[in-house]
Amino acid sequence: MMAMKRLLAIVTVLIPLGCGTELSTEPDLLLTPEELIARGWNRFTSGLYNEAVDDFTRAHNGATLGSLRSEALNGRGWSYAYRREFTRARSDFTLALNIVGSLPPTRTDVRAGLAFVLFSLKQYNACLNQAQNALIENPNYQFAHDARVTARRLRLLIAQAAFAEGLFNEAASALDQFDPASAPHSNDPVALLLAIQRGLNSL
Repeated sequence: MMAMKRLLAIVTVLIPLGCGTELSTEPDLLLTPEELIARGWNRFTSGLYNEAVDDFTRAHNGATLGSLRSEALNGRGWSYAYRREFTRARSDFTLALNIVGSLPPTRTDVRAGLAFVLFSLKQYNACLNQAQNALIENPNYQFAHDARVTARRLRLLIAQAAFAEGLFNEAASALDQFDPASAPHSNDPVALLLAIQRGLNSL
């Protein structure tokens, strides 16, 4: 009986020590929203979109500053977009645009991401609006976390969206900016479609 009491006493002492050790091996619990956002972007650029979503979600939930909350939603929106979860991405980007305190570079990232997502959802007029606003905010735009996403790509997206809406003059104008060496572009639908396809192949 005495031996059993000693064993229970040892177990009782070891249980809290074990819990403390387990918590100390979980540094994630101590990460600030800024650190979670930084890690989220690192995971995003590595193609770890599920993990990036988790980091951005935790950063958003723990942030109090509008700038951090909007950046977290921006990152999660891009992560959802690359996971082809376009409705979720649209929701996050839209929320990010409405947060007071959002920084200008974040807002441009959000608009660019939202433009691509809206195109994928076949909301072409809304896509045009966001892509054009992104280029007004930064005519030389380049997404810091994917070098393929540039102002040039946004201009081609505008041409695609305008074409889809039957705005052939606007599509031709966007192609002139996308490929000035071949300007002026014809507003003929067949010629426009061929020019857009050439543009896509050149990216």
